Amino acid sequence: TRKEEMMRCFSEIDSSKHIVIPNGFDASDVSMQHNGHFNKLTFVHAGTLYSGDGVNDFIFSLLELIRLRPEFGNQIQALFIGSRPPILEFNKLEKMGVAMHYPRMQKKECLNLIAKSHVPLVFLKNDTVYLGCITSKLFDYMMFKKPVLAVIPGGETKALIEKMNMGVVVNYGEREQLRAALLDYYEQYKAGKINVAIDDQFIHKFERRELTKQLVSLLEKL
Repeated sequence: TRKEEMMRCFSEIDSSKHIVIPNGFDASDVSMQHNGHFNKLTFVHAGTLYSGDGVNDFIFSLLELIRLRPEFGNQIQALFIGSRPPILEFNKLEKMGVAMHYPRMQKKECLNLIAKSHVPLVFLKNDTVYLGCITSKLFDYMMFKKPVLAVIPGGETKALIEKMNMGVVVNYGEREQLRAALLDYYEQYKAGKINVAIDDQFIHKFERRELTKQLVSLLEKL
């Protein structure tokens, strides 16, 4: 973790003085969003994509499922806000009407698309640099109590998703497990409800108002 890295770099400083206050979300953003969902099972990714992250596995898994079960392609869609997936196979999904790319937009518009989606996506580059990071989009997903689908290496993001029961995590190249996860979300969607097991009290800890209280308390002690 980043805290452990800092403790190694500054070993002469007492460990109790290394304190981490994580990123979070602004709860007031929820009230600005429209109710309702897209009329198809909708996966959404908001933000930057990097070469070497898990988006390739996701796109190839979608194509394979559509090949095996053509009806699957008529009832799902994948939205990418910001970065466009850098592989030709994404064009195939666009022509099928399964995938769409949106250029960068205002945060309010982006959050509205996330709110209307069913399953947000998380991709991280397969690089040790990212193991100690928690991607900021995860906190926006958390705010809407969305079950995520993540294709990421181990590390802090994976640990938080699993600790909060936020969804499914698969590693790079695990396309069979990824297809199984996609089908599972599809079956839940057809049944009328996608399972969410996120603890409300745990989410509350990541509201920026609560995080600011921690910072104020720390500054007062100092």
